[in-house]
Amino acid sequence: MKVMGRMLSLNGGDGVKAKLRPEAAVAAPPAAKARGLRQVVASRLEDFRWLSSDVDSNPARRIGFLFGLAFLFARFSYVGEGVGAIFGVPIYANYWTALPAIVAVILCGGLARSLGHRGAILIMLFAFWMVLAVPTSFWPGGSFARVKGYLQFELPMLIILGGLAANWDDVRKIFATLAWSGISVLLLTRVMGKVSGSRLSLDFDGTIANSNDLAAHLLLLLPFFVFMVIDKKRFFFIRLGFVAAIGYALYVILGTASRGALVALACGGVFVMLRASARQKMALLALLPLLAVGAVALLPERTLGRLGVLGGKQDEEAEESGNSRSYLFEQSIIFTLKHPLLGVGPSQFSNYEGNTRVKEGQRGNWHETHCSWTQVSSECGIPALIFYSLAIFLPFLQVNRAYKVTRQMKWTDGSNACFCFLLAMVLYLVAITFLSTAYTYRQPAMIAIGFVMSMSIGRI
Repeated sequence: MKVMGRMLSLNGGDGVKAKLRPEAAVAAPPAAKARGLRQVVASRLEDFRWLSSDVDSNPARRIGFLFGLAFLFARFSYVGEGVGAIFGVPIYANYWTALPAIVAVILCGGLARSLGHRGAILIMLFAFWMVLAVPTSFWPGGSFARVKGYLQFELPMLIILGGLAANWDDVRKIFATLAWSGISVLLLTRVMGKVSGSRLSLDFDGTIANSNDLAAHLLLLLPFFVFMVIDKKRFFFIRLGFVAAIGYALYVILGTASRGALVALACGGVFVMLRASARQKMALLALLPLLAVGAVALLPERTLGRLGVLGGKQDEEAEESGNSRSYLFEQSIIFTLKHPLLGVGPSQFSNYEGNTRVKEGQRGNWHETHCSWTQVSSECGIPALIFYSLAIFLPFLQVNRAYKVTRQMKWTDGSNACFCFLLAMVLYLVAITFLSTAYTYRQPAMIAIGFVMSMSIGRI
């Protein structure tokens, strides 16, 4: 009864647990019918029964979901940027995958589903507050371009995943797509990677070319590698290949010499020790130290020296960077307090800081905040920060609740997926605390995935 109660609370009462024989198929309860759930059917996933919905078999949704997966891969893999940089030929992968997926969302009635949950409402309120901050911006034209880009290119991820993914099979496909996207990023790093000074970055003008951005992106995808390794339904050689990919990903992350990424890895380790099951702890404790030691052994001495600043060692470049970040963080707090309602304007922190310092007869820094949370508060106001933070942490809480339920049910596939999602959130949220990446597609994507996971588990 305790497990059943938690199932009912996962997604506003969507979950219904039924004790049926594998061959049974009976009418769903009235509450389930009211939500479009028709019958209880045998699942191909272990021995659980899932409430079936018209949405599951809708042809427009099923075809659209394939385009949604292609869009997800295009965004997270950066295949378009990579092909353009290597061959000089734009393939516009984001456009020809997103447009059919959005049409499918509309045709299958997924728009209301994708925007009807609390996480979506909160992130839409954040976007609305960004719009409100444009007229009072330090440079309205620059802020308008930022807000337009966010609405046009970043938020569609929320609509597409939330409107087209409908069940646990879809969740597994999303996880696999994210994992293979990470493989694409590693291949891109292998081909386009360069070491400048003590830091590994990508040698092209792309959105993850910067060392810190590359590290944060791989940190988000790393737990999905782990899911592929521990998923017994995968072929052995695929699982073995992802073990090697985890090792190389750790090498790349450490090779970027991003101290924020190192802090994120440490926090991820703490999370594993606190929340993982005994079997998960044994597997990760046996695997990750070996891979990490191997990765560190291959790193250049200057890279280790820059990372060693956290341990008290001296590095001139790292010290200058740290002083600059401290100054920018202090200024972001000051600007937040001076402009608490609407901030200085989306994407205008660097311009406002630089011009303010010049007017004072000093030299401006002209850089972004290097903290996503104060980036939002200083550029869009405190209400925007509240909406943004709640929207991000809500799916974490939902999946954490689902994780407890799946562990009590002894459902390995479900608990592994929930754990990997939570680990990805921990790694990424810590990483963006040291980066200015508030206005990207990753946050809407994780909000949508968290909702779909909670909704799917609630249909058992």
